[in-house]
Amino acid sequence: MNILFTCAGRRNYLINYFKEALNGNGHVIAVDQDLLAPALVDADIAVQVPDIYDESYIPKLIEITKTYAVNAVISLNDLELPILSKNKSIFEKKGVKVIISDENVIDIGFDKLRTFNFIKDLGLNTPKTYTSLDSALQAIHDGHLEFPLVLKPRWGSASIGIEFPECMAELELSYKLQKIKLEKTILGEVSKHDIEHSILIQEKLNGKEYGLDVVNDLDGNYFGTFAREKLSMRSGETDKAMSVIDENIEKLGEKLAKALKHIGSMDCDAFLVNGTLYLLELNPRFGGGYPFSHEAGVNLATIYIEWLKGEKNENILKYNNYKPGLIFSKCDRLMKINKPESYFDNSFEAITSQKDWLNFLKEVGNYDFYHTYHYHSISKSDKEMPVLLKYKDHDGILIGIPLLVRNIPNTQYKDATCVYGYPGPISKNITDGFDNSRFKKELIKYFKKNNMVSVFSRLNPYIENQRHILNNIGCLTKQGQVVNINIQLDLETQKGKIQNRLKTYINKTRKNYSVRFAIAQEDIQEFIDIYYENMDRVGAKKLYYFDECYFHEIGNTHVFKSEILLAIDNETGTIISGSQFITTNGIVQYHLSGTKNSYLHLNPTKLLIDEMRIIATQRGQKYFNLGGGLGGRDDDSLFHFKSLFSKDFKDFNLWKLIVNQDVYDDLVAKKGINKKTDYFPLYRIIDDLNDNLNINV
Repeated sequence: MNILFTCAGRRNYLINYFKEALNGNGHVIAVDQDLLAPALVDADIAVQVPDIYDESYIPKLIEITKTYAVNAVISLNDLELPILSKNKSIFEKKGVKVIISDENVIDIGFDKLRTFNFIKDLGLNTPKTYTSLDSALQAIHDGHLEFPLVLKPRWGSASIGIEFPECMAELELSYKLQKIKLEKTILGEVSKHDIEHSILIQEKLNGKEYGLDVVNDLDGNYFGTFAREKLSMRSGETDKAMSVIDENIEKLGEKLAKALKHIGSMDCDAFLVNGTLYLLELNPRFGGGYPFSHEAGVNLATIYIEWLKGEKNENILKYNNYKPGLIFSKCDRLMKINKPESYFDNSFEAITSQKDWLNFLKEVGNYDFYHTYHYHSISKSDKEMPVLLKYKDHDGILIGIPLLVRNIPNTQYKDATCVYGYPGPISKNITDGFDNSRFKKELIKYFKKNNMVSVFSRLNPYIENQRHILNNIGCLTKQGQVVNINIQLDLETQKGKIQNRLKTYINKTRKNYSVRFAIAQEDIQEFIDIYYENMDRVGAKKLYYFDECYFHEIGNTHVFKSEILLAIDNETGTIISGSQFITTNGIVQYHLSGTKNSYLHLNPTKLLIDEMRIIATQRGQKYFNLGGGLGGRDDDSLFHFKSLFSKDFKDFNLWKLIVNQDVYDDLVAKKGINKKTDYFPLYRIIDDLNDNLNINV
């Protein structure tokens, strides 16, 4: 189980409490916008994130939950609570529990005027509260309010901006000063929509002050109230306190919890004045006083984890051994902050958004259409998630590995495969002397943290440095060769390299058949029908039957250019054959094709390939990849057909990586597979066809 703490700040104690509760059976991930936040040092995994008001903040958190298989999110910041609560459903649809109350509850706690009204409506005591200087002055004049007073932000956090005026002059000056200062603090953003009523004036209570952890379970059912008498304060937080068990306080906590229906622990403040309890702060999150409750015997870290596992309250009472009369005092400790790269897991980032994916491709520059987000999104199955693993080090090395991540059924594990075609890693600033040892270490560490069992990808013969990047990481095997037409040569030189009989055939074919691009939707539909007819004829596997949406969507992008050439019978005007070609960054890929059964003897595909050779050359492209034989072979009839156009062959390689050998072997054994084969991963041999390459006929 993996727990994510947001706005971790200085809450090292919570990080360590949850690490102890997990006892090695999961990770604690901490995020903060400040690289030097102390809590990040104690976390198992630390990640820097944008400011909470940045538009990329929530997408970044979602990305982190995917990357690290997060089970639950816990926020430690008042200002963030409304943001996470509003977006709670987005996380939970992805299977991530956000231990934060609903928006209405958050607003009651965050807006201190709503807090006052809620407590009053509940029939509990709370300090007199005024929303303007004029109303407070009138109350003083009428004898309903006396100095000293409390002046504080209506939407407040961490005791920021709290003043204690003791006379009229101090009140007026403090109020005016706070109005000016408020807009310059972190509270300015949340206060700006009602700045005229953004400061509250309250009566100051004199009596014993208590901190309460009022706890509901994850369904909002009351669990318990854990109180401490505050003996001293420091910077707005409890510095010294004594644990207390008091029947009246427990009744107050229970009444509050059942009315509010908050989720998890809520930090509250209460005063006992002349035998009467007053309630004045409701913060629906872990507060700075929680360590006092924890050390006094209630282990909410373990209780949270048990709740996440589905345990009921009656089964976890053993983790509540709260004892009264125990005094604890906080003390500062000095922490060594290492250079960020020594503890931040920033080497790898899992990109899942189209915008970030496209920005990465632009930064790298050299990529094929198989590397794009658009192609991944239309190629994936319902059980696959497109992910671009981004690696960046401090020497400017940039590497991206596009993958389709899949859950392994009935396990906690995952594996990854690639899209149909020729992807593999893309990179920037890699040279022949690249030492991939650090990349290898970080990659394996990343895969292990994410319960990855195996990874498979085909490589792209036209993308440089792929073998350098993956050297000694798993197994690189030569599957065969592909045929490239060197379209950087002039057309006459190219023509001289085409087999003579093929040239003669193409010249004859041009007399009776013409070629044009598919433009109308009817043209595309005709190509689809021809393609399906072709797949039926050759008995193709299900993998090759792309749905109609695929054909219509593949060209709906500006990142690469998809074109279909059609061969037309000049006498009848019939479309007899079609081939799809995709161009990206100077690379032309012969992607799909088909010919009507009644015209197979004419083999019009030869004409279509030759036409695209001419067009691509005139456009100044660099490579024209015809692909290889069936399954990547270079010794069958399909490869022989393609080699008639060119003898410029390039090696085609596969990358296979077993991350967890023990789990891999166990999965194979459970499938009852014992025959030796090159199929990878072997445990998917029955229902996975990822080792099949494209068929072009």
